[in-house]
Amino acid sequence: RTRARARHTRGASRVMADVQALVSSAASLSSSPEGLAELQSLLESSAATLSSDANATMSALESGALAPDAHALAHTHFLHAVVAASHSSSAPMHDASRVHDDETSRFVALATTLLTRFDRAQVARNDPSKFATVCGALRDIAIARQLPTPAIAPMLAAVRRLRPSPEHLTPQHGMALHLCVAARFHSAAKSLLDDRVLTCDPSETGLKPEEFLLYAYYGGVVLAGLGEHERAAELTLAAATAPATTTSAIAVAAYKKHALCSLIADGEVEPLPQYCPAIVKRHLKAACGEYHALVDACKERSKSGESGAEKIAKAAADGAAAFAAEGDAALAALVVKSSTRRDVKRLTETYLTLSLADVAKHAEIEGGAAAAEALLVDMIASNEVSASVDQKDGVVRFHDAGADRYASAAMAERLDEEMKDMMTLANRVRAAEEAVMEDKHYLQKATDVLAGPAGGLA
Repeated sequence: RTRARARHTRGASRVMADVQALVSSAASLSSSPEGLAELQSLLESSAATLSSDANATMSALESGALAPDAHALAHTHFLHAVVAASHSSSAPMHDASRVHDDETSRFVALATTLLTRFDRAQVARNDPSKFATVCGALRDIAIARQLPTPAIAPMLAAVRRLRPSPEHLTPQHGMALHLCVAARFHSAAKSLLDDRVLTCDPSETGLKPEEFLLYAYYGGVVLAGLGEHERAAELTLAAATAPATTTSAIAVAAYKKHALCSLIADGEVEPLPQYCPAIVKRHLKAACGEYHALVDACKERSKSGESGAEKIAKAAADGAAAFAAEGDAALAALVVKSSTRRDVKRLTETYLTLSLADVAKHAEIEGGAAAAEALLVDMIASNEVSASVDQKDGVVRFHDAGADRYASAAMAERLDEEMKDMMTLANRVRAAEEAVMEDKHYLQKATDVLAGPAGGLA
């Protein structure tokens, strides 16, 4: 037993000496691109040493010998080794038995500092994937602790520091959105979603396909929470229809959100686009039964021209258990409410004046004239309908807003901005198409396909 203790002590001493040697090398090699390339190779080959003693690895960072900005690459490798050691153990740091222990708390403190201070040039040019792993570990621990809010600001800082431009998508986008959803702090992510994402560059950010799906899914959840259901439907559709050889759980969950948000925004769900993988289309039909039933109820109302609110409410009630299991109970309830509001709007196409009692009857509003009046007042305030309520006579008069609503300087300015955005986007699409047509890998693959038996050139 004494000999074993002595061997363990000598082994720990050797690890500490090796770690200190790496610290010295990182301090001397981090000041130039050539040095960073050499340091990257050195740290890669020393991964086993760093992960063999997480305590020694974190102690080296806590000593202050390496700054998280000037030595960001070393910090990333050291913390990645701690994560690797955690995953190889019987209980990783986000496990319930370890989530509050001292080692996990030390990792959280070091990772938080790195995310808010790292030098983008060191991380992006050398190892963005390991940096993403560190960020993912911080997210997992924050959610396991049921304390996601403190991790939101560091993750948003990581997004802004890592991306080359606001148009670039990073792995940290989806992580930040996940944290905002877990914290029910949707407004914290609004600025992130207001940035138009047009570029996915794994070489710059370490982005993986799954991380795009998480961005689109959690982005849709955040937008739905903010009441922007049309944008939520668009983003979740991107996750559901992304190229795939098998159907992922993320794609199924995204389609369910897409269906509900589409019903809230438009009262219907458009058929899946042609570019949606066939295997995904087949699986969604079987995996989303209750959602399809609600979609069909809304479609039947739309085709018949009648209210059908009772059928929609029944479909929502029949699928209540499934909606609750997916966390979609609130969205399903909004589908029912929005169908009633849509029925009221349809009345403006037929009537100029209508009693409040008749509005309640036609739109199947429970509560009669009083409930119809309250709903109309709310819809008038939100500019959903142009009307006035005569409380004395108990009638509503619908007004024809006509084209006047668009005859304003503000609308002209908005139209001008939209046209500029469309032209910019068209130019980007054209440039992307040209880049693909000139890519040597694409040309080689296209040549191989044409030269094959099916191409007719063989």
